[in-house]
Amino acid sequence: MAALPTMSARLIRCCMLSLGAGMWVVSAPAAQTDKPARHDAAVSADAATLSLEQYARLPVCTLSADGQHLAVQPCRTAPTRQPKARRAVTAIIPAMPPRPVPRVSVAPPLPPLSPPPPLHQTPRPTPITTCDAGGCYDAAGVRHTGAGGNTTISPSGQLCLRDGVWLQCQ
Repeated sequence: MAALPTMSARLIRCCMLSLGAGMWVVSAPAAQTDKPARHDAAVSADAATLSLEQYARLPVCTLSADGQHLAVQPCRTAPTRQPKARRAVTAIIPAMPPRPVPRVSVAPPLPPLSPPPPLHQTPRPTPITTCDAGGCYDAAGVRHTGAGGNTTISPSGQLCLRDGVWLQCQ
């Protein structure tokens, strides 16, 4: 089953037929006789040799009902469509608002900043009451085990440094 021709195929056929129509008339044996080759006897045979006025009087090319050939030959191409003139519209651009007058205002003075508290308080040194080879006792009677040199370890596991009669835990 043959496919129906598309619109672009029809347009190409129309152009080929309209361009080839002039050559067909010149090369046809009927063109050499007095008898016109086509049904339109009022127009000269070759569309290429027509004057501008004669070409303008030709009918506009249309396809026949079956869509396979031109309905009338010779014919002229359809005039190009002119786009409609666009109407002028004034651009409405709103005016910019005036700049506000800058206000001169003074912010109230800030209260003085207090120094931030330290991140962690270092404990105060505690006095040592007695020491032996295994460690020292502080003033509260808590035993600090000796860890070598002048370092000790408190019962809670903190590292403490001994400086003379003072014990500083970290």
